[in-house]
Amino acid sequence: MQGYRLMARYAERKVAASAAALMFAEAHRPEDRADAERLADETLAAYLETADFLKVQLEPVLTQVYQRGYNQNGRDLAGLIQDEKNERRDLAKIFKWPAP
Repeated sequence: MQGYRLMARYAERKVAASAAALMFAEAHRPEDRADAERLADETLAAYLETADFLKVQLEPVLTQVYQRGYNQNGRDLAGLIQDEKNERRDLAKIFKWPAP
C-alpha cells in the first residue's frame, strides 16, 4: 500500500507541476512560474522518495525472482532517477517558457 501512496503522490505533483508550467507558458505571470518551479521541486522530491522505497522494498524481490532489478522501458532505477532530474532541470525548455 505504501508504494501506491508514494506513486499517487508523485503523479499528483507531476500533473500539478505540468499544469502550472503550461499556465506560465501561456500567461507569463511570475507567480505562475514560481508555482510551477515549486511544484516541479516537489515532484522531484516525491519521485526520489518513491525510488528509495522501490530500491529498498522492490529491488531485492525482483532480483531474487527475476535475477534483475527494477526496470521500466529498458531503464533501471538509476536511469529513471536521472531522467526525472533532467526533466526538472529542463522545465523551462520542455514547456517553451520565454527567456527570463
